[in-house]
Amino acid sequence: MDYTDLYLWRNKANLPQRDSMGMPQEKMGDPTLSSTSNLKGIALSIDHLVGGTLSAQEYTEKLEALDQRVSGFDEKIMNLIRLMKLSQGLTEEKNMELRQENRELRERVERQEHAMNQMFRELADLKTTMSSSLKEEIERVQNGTEVQISMQVERALEKVVFISQELDTVRNGACNLGERLEEVRNAQNKSLETWIAELETTKTWARRNFQRLKQHVDQICSEVSVIKGEHDELSSRIQEVSCKADIECKKLQLILRQKSSEAEALESLVNKELRNVRLVARKHEILRSSDLTPVPRENIKKMASCEELKFPNKIDFSVKS
Repeated sequence: MDYTDLYLWRNKANLPQRDSMGMPQEKMGDPTLSSTSNLKGIALSIDHLVGGTLSAQEYTEKLEALDQRVSGFDEKIMNLIRLMKLSQGLTEEKNMELRQENRELRERVERQEHAMNQMFRELADLKTTMSSSLKEEIERVQNGTEVQISMQVERALEKVVFISQELDTVRNGACNLGERLEEVRNAQNKSLETWIAELETTKTWARRNFQRLKQHVDQICSEVSVIKGEHDELSSRIQEVSCKADIECKKLQLILRQKSSEAEALESLVNKELRNVRLVARKHEILRSSDLTPVPRENIKKMASCEELKFPNKIDFSVKS
């Protein structure tokens, strides 16, 4: 039965009293309505408190385990109490038997004493009437009966001593059983206190570890967010660098193409200039070798073409893209 059941049971038990107290006051207009409203407010606050306490159900399993252990200890205590009651019943039965035996022995002794007194009276009466031999026989019988009675009394006393010793042993056993019961109760209380202390330490340990874990998780989340930001920044930088590299590569390709076209143009110009230079050189050689006779231009061109075929001295400035 948990706190909610107790609280609901108390509220159900107190509801008819509250209704019976509140109805005549409303009819008669009693000024103690404020007290009832205060009680209702207190009840509402208690409801809120109970709801708040019931919401914290973190260690219910451990408490249930402790309740089971406590119930087990209660069962053990009940068994010990039953043993105590049984031992007390046995001691009482033994005492009753001893008392009954003592009563029977006393009754027997009283009967024997009464019989002895009666016999003594009869003997006293017979002494006056009987002879000396009969008196001797009577004395002998009387002595035998006295011996038997003394022996029976000694046996009865021995039985009483033995029964008293047994009664003392039973009492000592009951005292020892009570002491053991007290020791068991003390041990149970100590074990319960140690378990409660261990439960409190486990609660504090769990709270500390939960706080540390929370801090560690927060730190890891912050580090992960920082790493994600750095990764995004690095990826953006890589994309930017790759874009720039593509642009620069395209620019270099364009420049190489322009340079190759310029080199081809320069090559063509240089070849033309070389042709002109060779023509001029050939003209000079012809002028030197001739005896100053004019040569027609067509012959000069033919000679220059022949020289080019013999000595092709073109310069290649082409650049492979």
